[in-house]
Amino acid sequence: MNDDGRTVGSTVAPGPAVAPVLLVRRRLRKFAVMAGLFLSAALSVNVFPQSDLNQIAQASSGRVDACPLRLANLGKQRGSRCRDGLDGGGNGPELVVVKVGGVAPFAMTRSEISGNDISAFCNQTRLCQPPTQPALPVVNLPVEQIQRYADWLTTRSGSHYRLPRLDEWLAVARDDSGMTDHNCRLVSGGRVLRGQRLRPADEGYANSLGLLNLFGNAEEWVQQGGGFITVGGSALTDMRNCNAAYRNSRAAPADSLRGFRLVRELAQ
Repeated sequence: MNDDGRTVGSTVAPGPAVAPVLLVRRRLRKFAVMAGLFLSAALSVNVFPQSDLNQIAQASSGRVDACPLRLANLGKQRGSRCRDGLDGGGNGPELVVVKVGGVAPFAMTRSEISGNDISAFCNQTRLCQPPTQPALPVVNLPVEQIQRYADWLTTRSGSHYRLPRLDEWLAVARDDSGMTDHNCRLVSGGRVLRGQRLRPADEGYANSLGLLNLFGNAEEWVQQGGGFITVGGSALTDMRNCNAAYRNSRAAPADSLRGFRLVRELAQ
C-alpha cells in the first residue's frame, strides 16, 4: 500500500506447488504438437496398415466401434447385433459380425438392404426415390448407385461399407436354419405355392450366423474379379436352384429381382 492508501499491484512468483503444474502443462502441449506432426507424416506415407488407420480415425472422431470382434458369430442373438451411428442422426443398417474360415472377419448386413435402410440416403442425396414399400428389399438399383449408397454410409459412419466379394458371400451362405422357408418359386399341381413376389427383408428364419434370406427373395450383387454377378436366386428362381451354387452374370431383364446386402469392414 502506498502513502495515499491505495493498493499497488505486484507480481507474485509461483509457489513451489504451482511451478511443477505449469511445467507439466507446457510439456503436455509440446507432446501433443509433436504427436500430431508424427501422425500426419505417418498417414501421408502409409506407415500404418488400413486396419490401424480405421482405429486411429475412430479414436480421433471420438467414435467407439459398434461392431467389435467379440460379437463374431453371435448374430442370432438380438443383443449381439450392431448398428453404426451416422453423422447427422440416425443409424446404419443392422449388422452381424462373422468370423469364418478362408476370409478375414467382417460385419455384414443381417438382411438384404430394404427401403427403410436406404430412405435417408435417397432423401438427402436425391439420387433415388424413397421406396413406396419400405419393408421390402430394394431391387434393380444399378451397381453404381449401390456403391454410392455404400460410400454415403462410409462417410457418415467412419467405417468402410462395400458390396461383398464372392468368397465372403460363399463363406456365410449356410443353409442351416433347420427350416426350409426360402422365398423361391415352388409350383405343385399347377399352383404357385411360394415365391413370385418379394417378402419383407427381415422375414424368415436366420441361419446359424444370424443372416436372413441368403437364398431366394432377391438375388444379391457380389464382386467377382473386376466385375459383378448376382447370387443366391430370387423369388422368381425355381426352389431346386435356390442355393449357394446359383450364379447370374447376365444382363438384368426389366422384371428381375436383384437386390444387395453390404459388408462393413472391421477396425481390427
